[in-house]
Amino acid sequence: MKIRLFPILFAVFPVFSACENEIIVDIEDIDPVIIMNAQLHTDDTTHSIILTIGRRDGTDPCAGAEVNVFINDRPPIRADEVEMEEMYEKGEYRFDAEIHPGDAVRIEAKAGRMMAKATVTAPEAPMIEKVDYSVKSYPSADNSYENTFHVFKTTIKDLPEKSYYRCDICAEYEVVTDTYSMTLYPSMTLLDSSGEPLLTTGWASDDDDFNLSNLFSPENSYSIFTDDTFADGKYTLNLRSSDFWVKSPWFVNDFSYLINATLKPTAIIKIYSMSFLQYRYIISLYNYDVFGYEVSILAEPVSLPSNVEGGLGFVTIDSCSEYRVALPEFEFDNNLYTANYSPCKPSDRQNSILLQLPSH
Repeated sequence: MKIRLFPILFAVFPVFSACENEIIVDIEDIDPVIIMNAQLHTDDTTHSIILTIGRRDGTDPCAGAEVNVFINDRPPIRADEVEMEEMYEKGEYRFDAEIHPGDAVRIEAKAGRMMAKATVTAPEAPMIEKVDYSVKSYPSADNSYENTFHVFKTTIKDLPEKSYYRCDICAEYEVVTDTYSMTLYPSMTLLDSSGEPLLTTGWASDDDDFNLSNLFSPENSYSIFTDDTFADGKYTLNLRSSDFWVKSPWFVNDFSYLINATLKPTAIIKIYSMSFLQYRYIISLYNYDVFGYEVSILAEPVSLPSNVEGGLGFVTIDSCSEYRVALPEFEFDNNLYTANYSPCKPSDRQNSILLQLPSH
């Protein structure tokens, strides 16, 4: 199970957004409301909804709510509250369903006399035309060693109208020994975006006046981009993964399972399409992550869109297209186990994308 959610900023600032416009609200006039956040994906089948109660003096987890999900107005799917031992904090609800591009999803939540609902439609999925795979080495900054990368030249065809995208690379590993075999599904991203201009200095849209990266850091921690430079055309993304992270066993807790094992990795290149509101929400997360709620006394506060009726929060769906590439197999280095090796994990920056949760 993979759950990838954005940090829940509405749980921190429940009074600064309403509907799809940013409205400053007098805190004295606010009655308790449900704050609903959910990031749904067409490439997942288990989805999470986070509910909190927004009050005048803060927020509390929303436990014991009744949550139903309607897909294309079919009979409801109940979202069950996660048991205490499994969840990060109270107020998480999960449901199992396949969501396809074009599906309309409505989430309704009721807690006491409070009710909230949100309706979103999954966008058209991106079009991946081809992926050209190669392995390349580049000298380090001081030329003392070489960095080896798996490079995926990924050609996409732009969707009609103005389009917003996000990309990622993950992997699965077939583990084979003399006595057993199994498949591992790490949830961490393997994407190194530093080689792609659209994901570095070229990622900000020209009309993103709410994107503070235009004035400050060009970092694109969520790997998003627009079609500004290739509208109605094609573009080849230069995506890559470090060979070190591909071959490092950061994705297991017990290395003993890998002793004398052959690992056969498969890279999964993922391109997501999203709505403008989701794109704007991620920009707001970026601004908050980097600059805090307010950059300075002269700056406008970070604003967050909301699309929840009867409450606050943000619910969205992105649609995914995948391309799988088999990578060279390798033997597990038993010395890593005997040395009790514990490498740092690669960044979880992205698909971090309303709450950081364990993947299993």
